[in-house]
Amino acid sequence: MSPNRRIRPARRPESWLNDPLRRRPRLATRLLAGGMSLGGIALLLAATAGMAMASAAPAVAVDGCGYPNASSAKAATVFNESTVTRAIQVYGAGSTARIAVFSNDENGVILGVNGATKYAGTPHAANPSLGDTSAASYDAAGRPQYPALFITNVTASPSATSGDWQQGGAPSSFVSDVFGTWVTASLSGGTYKRDSLPTKNNWVLGAGSDTPTAGFAALGNEGYGTEFSWNVSALGLKPGNSYRVQVMTHDGDQNRSGGDVGEVCTNLTIPGTPATPSVTVVKTNNASDQGFARSSTAPAAGAAVPFQLVVTNTSAESEKVTSLTDAFSGQTINPDCRTAGGAAVLNSTLSPGQVVTCGFTLSGYAPPVGQSLTDQVVIIVTDGSGQTATDNSTSTVNTPPAVLTQSIAGSIFLCDSGGSRTTNPVNGGSLAARSGSVTVVASPDQLPPAAVPAGAYTLAASAPPGYQFLACGVGGVTITGLTQASQAVTVPAGGSGSGVFYVTRIPLVGAIDKTNNADGTGYGKSELATTVGQDVPFRAVITNNSIVPVVVTSLSDSWPGQTPFSPNCAKAVVGATLAPGASITCDFTLTGYSPPAGQFLEDTVTATLSQLDLSSNSTVTSNSTTVTSTSTVGTVQVLGEQLTATTTTAAPAVVSPSVVSPAPVVSPAPVQLAFTGPPAWTWKALEAGLALMSAGFFLLWLSRPRPAQA
Repeated sequence: MSPNRRIRPARRPESWLNDPLRRRPRLATRLLAGGMSLGGIALLLAATAGMAMASAAPAVAVDGCGYPNASSAKAATVFNESTVTRAIQVYGAGSTARIAVFSNDENGVILGVNGATKYAGTPHAANPSLGDTSAASYDAAGRPQYPALFITNVTASPSATSGDWQQGGAPSSFVSDVFGTWVTASLSGGTYKRDSLPTKNNWVLGAGSDTPTAGFAALGNEGYGTEFSWNVSALGLKPGNSYRVQVMTHDGDQNRSGGDVGEVCTNLTIPGTPATPSVTVVKTNNASDQGFARSSTAPAAGAAVPFQLVVTNTSAESEKVTSLTDAFSGQTINPDCRTAGGAAVLNSTLSPGQVVTCGFTLSGYAPPVGQSLTDQVVIIVTDGSGQTATDNSTSTVNTPPAVLTQSIAGSIFLCDSGGSRTTNPVNGGSLAARSGSVTVVASPDQLPPAAVPAGAYTLAASAPPGYQFLACGVGGVTITGLTQASQAVTVPAGGSGSGVFYVTRIPLVGAIDKTNNADGTGYGKSELATTVGQDVPFRAVITNNSIVPVVVTSLSDSWPGQTPFSPNCAKAVVGATLAPGASITCDFTLTGYSPPAGQFLEDTVTATLSQLDLSSNSTVTSNSTTVTSTSTVGTVQVLGEQLTATTTTAAPAVVSPSVVSPAPVVSPAPVQLAFTGPPAWTWKALEAGLALMSAGFFLLWLSRPRPAQA
């Protein structure tokens, strides 16, 4: 033995791991440790993968319309088979443009339930019936069970989706054309039954159908192809406006939860200049119960007053009345103005050029005696693009002053028809002042000073037939205050006459009813002229609503920008005497009067009425009428549209509005992971780890220490 060799200590028999007779178990031990380590690593990877999967978001792809999302309860609805609706495209331009949608499914695409036009072997149906569009849908989410088109005006907000089904939009209830094959069904009591399935057509849609720009091969084929199309001119789209179009279609078998439904969206623009909203309103009242006028007299303070509004949509587009208010005495109200048929004007939609008349009554409205009250109505209309227009109009109600009695400071004499005092009785005539049926004082020719107290009396006389007498203030008679000086009465043949004598000024009440006949069908307050600059006939009916005769002392006519002038009929009217309740008509024509296209003119006539025998006692009354030119109102042309697809895999769109854009094809969106259980590889890893651990334990058992042999 080499002296430098180190002597190792003897091994202990009980140390079985280092026993030289058991070197093979040392290898097994190493294998065991490695297997257990690999098993632990596999278990760790599986656990890590499971936790990662549990924390992932729901795995739902967003479709070409941007759904599902969290913008509303409906917006979270998952479309199980969005590929049912394959593409959307616009063909043509102007009024002939069409929106076409291509759908395909292995069990056909449904046109409708309960009465929809059945497929009869002919691959085309124009204006087909969609069946009962109000039927409760077999679709669990309540989506329409027919080809449904939804429209959102995005002119003011390009990202708007308010018209989508998910946002509560209303679908179209028609389809202009259907090509290819389709299926129909019946729905009763929640039971859905599909009609017979036609023969597959493999995208052969028939004569008159369209071909998408991308080609049918790019859309895929499950056997049953269908094209649904809508004429743009029937959708009410406006020039200069942009729209989002959403279309959804159902398959025919309804075999998924809620059925297999697809949706597709696109944007299009209708070229042209957008219309602007405009509206007019004319307000009148009938406080005097003599007809509606801008200004009228109430019978007493606090009287109820009827009002009338004439609203005209003077724009070339439909407008919705979004606000109607009335303001007076520092307060603003929302009057419930209704048409003769009971329809409310507020929130109603007015077609281009439409004229609507509505009325409402305000109780206790008439002002205190001797005062007037003017109120203003304001109307606001809104078009489909969110643009607004407003107009206002005023109306005045007058309450006459109280009648104050005055004392008589002199004598009242019987006078002849010329106003001269008679010194002797007229053919045995007499003069008497009566209060009701009681004669206060009587005399053959005069009533002495202060003999008649203040008040209203009947002056009675007997005279030869045709003789006229006057109660006149001559010979030292004075009547204090603003009073009537005399009252004329004509004695009829063979009898006696009487007249009322007031010791205070008599309030005069006059009214004018102004109308025109611009449309040639009869006189009205607001008429529509058929051409610009046409002659317009006018009519003014002047009525004396006073208790005494009046004389028409002036008559004039004017409109904005025009100096008041006397119409031709004034020659026959001015100077005419009107008895209480009597009327006189003034007809005249204004040449070249009707305004420019789409505009209106308000013409006002004004008359002065004076008491027959007291010209200082007078009143002025006026009334207006409106003429609107409609030569271009109601003409709406759709000049074309420009399509901007939301999602597409086809070539870029062509800018020209006469060339269609490519057919959008639904592209798969990135898929987010969702916890639906660990993937298969994690289970494999677990199995391998358990197997290695089992093998390790078995090897440990085989390598356990045994008693040493002798």
